[in-house]
Amino acid sequence: MATSSVTNTTTTTATTSKATLANNKLADDFDQFLTLLTTQLKNQDPTNPLDTNEFTNQLVLFTQTEQLVQSNSNLESLISLSEGQQVANAASYIGKVVDANGDTIQMTDGSASYHYRLPENAEKVTVNIIDESGKVVRSEAGETTAGVHNYEWDGKDSEGKLLDDGQYRMSVTALDAKGKTIAVTTSITGTVDSVGITNGNVVLNVNGVEIPLSEVTGIRDASAATSEADATLKALQQLYNSGLIDQSTLLAAQEAAAA
Repeated sequence: MATSSVTNTTTTTATTSKATLANNKLADDFDQFLTLLTTQLKNQDPTNPLDTNEFTNQLVLFTQTEQLVQSNSNLESLISLSEGQQVANAASYIGKVVDANGDTIQMTDGSASYHYRLPENAEKVTVNIIDESGKVVRSEAGETTAGVHNYEWDGKDSEGKLLDDGQYRMSVTALDAKGKTIAVTTSITGTVDSVGITNGNVVLNVNGVEIPLSEVTGIRDASAATSEADATLKALQQLYNSGLIDQSTLLAAQEAAAA
């Protein structure tokens, strides 16, 4: 599959298409067919000449195959144009801050931003940060009230040591009062560096992590985005803690704010 990407400039890496390869193979086969046919005609028995219907049928078959290959080539061109248009449209995301479903992001300069959503109040919540080798490098208690919670990781492990930049995954476990596991959904926030096509899907490169466009839940300008979102979420949580809004209202409002 051809891959294209957009950063500050547009770049396209082309590979030989399947239709082109098939067309080349068909041309080689046709040349061999003509060579064999010519040789056979030269050396045929005059008393028992070659059945003209047979090689006529084979010529028709070659023609039909060539038309199919051309159709595939046209389809590939249309797909390529469509992908190019999708990448061009997605280029508007570059430089924007996005929220997306997921649990992995690049920690840069000692900072990474995650979110998790509790569908109900929990008795205990544990937030783990896991490095690329699968090792838990940071573990601490998380907020237990229902709703969306921000987790701003400072890039330090459980002993206070600043870790190297890289990709880290957040895992959240939540238990209710009876010790039953509560399903938790996670999301990440980051700035879009570039966009591209991977396996036919538009992806955003966010801090070194490819995120399918279909997983994006929110987009906003980088300037003041974090402070505004944080202020909104904190205000909603305070209203819920004060009993002024119920849990379903809190969840709906937080999700709307996150979007």
